[in-house]
Amino acid sequence: MFGGRSGEHEVSLHSAASILANLDTKKYEVIPRGIAREGTWLLDVNPDEMRALEERAGKRANRQPGQAVVLAGDATVHDLLTLESGKPEYKKLACCIN
Repeated sequence: MFGGRSGEHEVSLHSAASILANLDTKKYEVIPRGIAREGTWLLDVNPDEMRALEERAGKRANRQPGQAVVLAGDATVHDLLTLESGKPEYKKLACCIN
């Protein structure tokens, strides 16, 4: 996950790009999730794509129609639920949120 509503938004995009460029994709499945400046979650975008979306939209990335992301409010649940056109898909998060 990268981006967000913080003043450190751009730093987060830069950090995520660096991590994605150096992550061993043979060992880890990458599931990129960007959070736009206004809080919209974007699915399967890399930091450069998100930056371009925000620039085209005047710092507001467009919502992706028919898509939503849900995180459990329970730190012991390490799944990400995505809804695409109303169809749920669960992804196991590689790291823990504590």
